Amino acid sequence: MLILPERALINGHDNRSSSITVFLNILAIGFCHIGPLCLWGQTLGKLFFGLRVVTVKGSAKISPWQVLLREIVGKFISAAILGLGFLFALWRSDRRTLYDLLSDAKVVKYRHS
Repeated sequence: MLILPERALINGHDNRSSSITVFLNILAIGFCHIGPLCLWGQTLGKLFFGLRVVTVKGSAKISPWQVLLREIVGKFISAAILGLGFLFALWRSDRRTLYDLLSDAKVVKYRHS
């Protein structure tokens, strides 16, 4: 269970945290990041650069479970090991990161036809 502080000192001022603020942040991440990946296999940034997240076979967009595994679990683990999971792409010939390996996914160039 996640326990959030009722009060936080920010710049010497006593600020109260709000459950609605936490809820709205989670909702925004869901709508702007997780949702588009589940629906189209790409976020707005990936769309802008012509990229898409697909299965390793490259035949289809990744499933919602793969999205959650990649974006939440995989990126948390990548950050927890001092960011080394993000640097996997520098050493691998297929340019896949640790979270791509965990979710059996890859990022490919995509042009809408």
